[in-house]
Amino acid sequence: MTKKGIDISTWQGNVDFSKVATSVDFVILREGYRQTTDNRFFEYVKGCKANHIPILGVYHFTYALNEAQAVEEARFCIENMQKAGLGKDVIVFFDFEYDTVKKAKAAGVVLGKTQCMAHTKAFCEYIKSQGYKPGVYSNIDYYRNMYEPSLLKKYIFWLADYSGGPDYECSFQQYSSIGTVPGIGGNVDMDLYFGELSEQPEIATGYTAQALLAIAATEIGYHEKASNADLDNPLGNIGSNNWTKYARDLAAAGYYNANKNGFAWCDVFIDWCFYQLAGRNAAKAQEIECQTGPYGAGCTFSRKYYQQQGRLYTEPQVGDQVFFTRNGEITHTGIVETVSGNRITTIEGNSSDQVIRRSYTLGDGYVKDFGRPKYDAKTIEELAREVLAGKWGVADYRKSALTAAGYDYAAVQARVNELVKASTVQPVSEADKAIDKLAELEVIDSADEWKKAVSAVKYLDLLLIKAAEKIISARIDSPEESIDQLVKDGIINTPDYWLAHYQDIPDLGALLCALAWAKKG
Repeated sequence: MTKKGIDISTWQGNVDFSKVATSVDFVILREGYRQTTDNRFFEYVKGCKANHIPILGVYHFTYALNEAQAVEEARFCIENMQKAGLGKDVIVFFDFEYDTVKKAKAAGVVLGKTQCMAHTKAFCEYIKSQGYKPGVYSNIDYYRNMYEPSLLKKYIFWLADYSGGPDYECSFQQYSSIGTVPGIGGNVDMDLYFGELSEQPEIATGYTAQALLAIAATEIGYHEKASNADLDNPLGNIGSNNWTKYARDLAAAGYYNANKNGFAWCDVFIDWCFYQLAGRNAAKAQEIECQTGPYGAGCTFSRKYYQQQGRLYTEPQVGDQVFFTRNGEITHTGIVETVSGNRITTIEGNSSDQVIRRSYTLGDGYVKDFGRPKYDAKTIEELAREVLAGKWGVADYRKSALTAAGYDYAAVQARVNELVKASTVQPVSEADKAIDKLAELEVIDSADEWKKAVSAVKYLDLLLIKAAEKIISARIDSPEESIDQLVKDGIINTPDYWLAHYQDIPDLGALLCALAWAKKG
């Protein structure tokens, strides 16, 4: 059944995802461009998760000048996905457009069909090598003149075609750029997905220092504005009149006792980061920050709140709110990003009129003390039992979600394994033995998840048993080519079934490739 969705980026501004959820089946998010993160990416991910909107994909707008830079962009994209807690079930689309060619020409580099194909392949193959699903976005013009269909067939294809149904075979169609949906002001890109939506687990969220710092880091480079205009553009309308999107958003949320735009905004920036961390829930953000009201936007106010709750310290921790002093007055604030001996790095707003990263020496007379927010502090035992209850997803999705929330994935998973091992031991089936062998050979990951999948996927147990009999080493290639080879070898006799379903399970494509290229002992 065809599903309706949208693709959005920072240009959509403030989004009310509770309203969006009533009218779309899925969302595709811009992760970034070049090696720059879309400054709404983490906010939008959190909003989608909080309102149970499936994130089917992210797209990365490329400005790579060569294949090496395309790979660097792919690596950067995956790092952001992991920070955001997005798993390997989320498609990663490569977006090569007119502006890609225009910017390259300005840099003295000509990008034509050959370069477009090469950059696309380099990006997508790196994505695939990391276990993610690569995809390509293209309009009709570039489909006809910059790509060969043989390359696009290797990846999940997203076609921009506004003339009715898609003119070419695709999994996704962007059918309009002037759609409207509740919760978003202005035009929005509208999309169709011609497949089935898999159920995405409800992921627990963590109010942690690491999650806060990820939000703050995406804002680095944002400059204050000369007036109340172009507030969402990090480099637009630059001036020194203290106008920012941070004060605007908090005023709209009723965060303070007045609108603080036009005033010094170092503390406003930090409040905004906590507001995003709390899923744009002002009451929850203020609770984490120890704010008891009335809510003033200033360093002195914030420091007093921490002091009143006994959470003001002289020794720093990552995620603390640092306060600076000059001539006996509290004059500035930031967030502690790292602590190394007597040195700290911070992320600060309103420092040289922008969001910036700085470094300080403790005891320099400028660093005063540190307020400690009320971050989550769940125990390993609590997290392990949440994992077993399904709150953190499975496999790589679980790992990225726990890591993005600031928890020690290895410690949590070790306790999960202990709890599982302590439960009743079931007889080992032939399929389970095959899975264990393939896991030892590093042909597949997450043996436990494969064992669960055996009962749900037709023919999978027989395929695994055959694979374990034959594989002693493997070479990864195209799953489609491997399926053809397996038919020739008499390993499988239902190629259409496997072509239609090899993407249903993470690593199944890799298993088919390994089996096709297996060496017989």
